[in-house]
Amino acid sequence: MMVKHDDWWTKRADFEKWCKKYEIIPELDVAASHKNHLCEKYFTKEEDALTKSWYYQYHDYVGAADLWMNPPNSILKKFIRKAYSEWLRHGMKQLWIIPCQAFASGAFIDTVWKEYLSQRVIGERVIIDPIFPRPVFLEHGKEPENAAATSYMAVVLKNL
Repeated sequence: MMVKHDDWWTKRADFEKWCKKYEIIPELDVAASHKNHLCEKYFTKEEDALTKSWYYQYHDYVGAADLWMNPPNSILKKFIRKAYSEWLRHGMKQLWIIPCQAFASGAFIDTVWKEYLSQRVIGERVIIDPIFPRPVFLEHGKEPENAAATSYMAVVLKNL
């Protein structure tokens, strides 16, 4: 059965486990809602993170916040392009979770990988790591009846 929505939430326990593993404490969730955000600062669909700078001023903090990204699969490439360009511009650490099939698709390899991730400069560090066991996401905030069989990869961007 094909899923026709992007309302899949990352479980907080999984998020915290990955943050600890990759030594990142994200302050900005770039693809969230008022109900499912995992960071204090977040962009909702209505705020459209793709049109905003991810370098922000928040309370007394001005700068490039480390970020978390579980992007909507329907516009995955747009979020990856934006994340990488923000990283080059501002250097924030980033932790993404994206489906494995994104790496296998010709469109991903031809555009995102060739244009962005393979063109890294000295000092950039990219970790692409399969996630085992496969995470189960909440569908509209609830445990799904049938969890999809999709495997996921963690992508970590850091400066050395």
